Amino acid sequence: MAGTEVNSDQLGKAWDMHRRGDHKGAQGVFAQVLGSESSNIDAMYGLGLSQRVSGDMSGALSTFEKCLAEVTRQLASNKGDDHFEMLQRMVTQRIDELKQRAK
Repeated sequence: MAGTEVNSDQLGKAWDMHRRGDHKGAQGVFAQVLGSESSNIDAMYGLGLSQRVSGDMSGALSTFEKCLAEVTRQLASNKGDDHFEMLQRMVTQRIDELKQRAK
């Protein structure tokens, strides 16, 4: 439980950094969360967004693809869960956007 609370605090910090435009700093904090909780969808999504805004399109694509795989895995265990269905659509949209830019 303590690890989850720490990760929750770290996620809040990372999202705040991202909103303030400190995308490199946010990437570091998102990566720390993923270091202790590799399947954290919020951290993956935030990392992908921060990478994209920073111009690391290949890193963002890779991160979003990992995020989509985890969301799909979670959705398989939670069929019909609106939360995971929405996340699946959001992550797929980010992937499609990045692939369109690459053309």
